[in-house]
Amino acid sequence: MHLGALPTSSVGIKIGLLLAAGISSHLSLSPPNPPIPKKQCLRSQTFFERCVRWVTFCSKAMVWMTILTDIYATLNSYSVEYPPSDEISSVSANASIPRNLLNLTTITITRPSPLLNLSPLFIIGVFSVVLGAIIRLWCFKTLGDCFTFELTIRPGHTLATSGPYSIVRHPSYTGIYLTLLGASAVGLAPGTYLHETFINPLLRTFSLSSYDTLTRWSIPGPLHPFRQAIIAVLVVFWSLKVSYALRSTHRRMEVEDSELRKVFGETWEAYARRVKWRLLPGVF
Repeated sequence: MHLGALPTSSVGIKIGLLLAAGISSHLSLSPPNPPIPKKQCLRSQTFFERCVRWVTFCSKAMVWMTILTDIYATLNSYSVEYPPSDEISSVSANASIPRNLLNLTTITITRPSPLLNLSPLFIIGVFSVVLGAIIRLWCFKTLGDCFTFELTIRPGHTLATSGPYSIVRHPSYTGIYLTLLGASAVGLAPGTYLHETFINPLLRTFSLSSYDTLTRWSIPGPLHPFRQAIIAVLVVFWSLKVSYALRSTHRRMEVEDSELRKVFGETWEAYARRVKWRLLPGVF
């Protein structure tokens, strides 16, 4: 027996937003130009500088893995079959199911899945990723062949002072911050697969509250402890990687300012006086 129906429009909206976040992250983290020879890179390279392309590739892979998993879980959250057990009594009580239905072999309850919940954090995350990609692509176009993921000042390099560089001195890093933080929100916000199958049950465990039956059965789960361990490792790895990337990006801003000051001298000084902010106008 089927009870209720899920709004298919919610599924389409959720998947559309997930794809928008995935594509935007991919564009933002993809280098617009091929790698440059090592001899053209600055000598004082950190580990991050040497591995920057692998770091961005890893970020793209993890974002797509999260996005595709979320899409798959969302598409499989239409209807849920509840086996007859003691749990079904509590479910029927909460859902106002007539008692004479309890003798059925199987009851199929169709209800809104938590995976269709478009939380404010999820919406903000998608908006941040898309905005970050727009800013990054704008920077790619402004610098052209001079935009590289490696830290260098190429022959014939001119000081960029137009486009996004007329607003802040390091707009591409503004885009990186928006992309990575936004992707983190998209992957871990309430209503996402990781949140509903890992974070939410974990919070319930620490709060010593019971795992809600409807929530547990309306998502692909509960997860096997081994899968939970794998997800925990991936979440921790992503968090550490994002923290490391953002910290290294902050350091790169200081190095770039120093190198540009050496190469362009008073021209850069005048530009820095005119464009005071590094990442966000009026803030930093």
